[in-house]
Amino acid sequence: MTLDMKLQQKSSDILICIDRLDEKNTSELKNCVLEWEGGQTRYLANPLPANLSGEDDPGIARLNESIDGYLPSDVAYNVDFYFYDNYNNPKGYRTMNIIKHGDPGDNSVKVRKLVTINKDDDIPGNSFWSDSRNNRYPEIVEVQLTAWYL
Repeated sequence: MTLDMKLQQKSSDILICIDRLDEKNTSELKNCVLEWEGGQTRYLANPLPANLSGEDDPGIARLNESIDGYLPSDVAYNVDFYFYDNYNNPKGYRTMNIIKHGDPGDNSVKVRKLVTINKDDDIPGNSFWSDSRNNRYPEIVEVQLTAWYL
């Protein structure tokens, strides 16, 4: 197996592990998506750019820690959310770069996992998904993990 194929498999396995159901019949990946406050990119590389405080949405910080814990130190990654948002985007679909650790190289791989948000999910009050303009359920969010060797 080539390095790229191994990284693709490892990245896919990471999203599967983070998405596994817990005793409350929900997943950590879904909880992280539910808690997202709608903010732009969280640059989590060290050191942080001077214009950012380093504070993060709690769900995004946990997602970053989870992914970081699975990947070796010689791999960097970014996470994007893709979803329907007719209110903020006339075309309807929106891409948000949620976690950014750099610019992917030519050897990058992408894996995706779908998260479904339903109206009976426990959505925090400050979540992007609790906003009435986004009150269309079910809401499908594609979580994309892009990973590459440094």
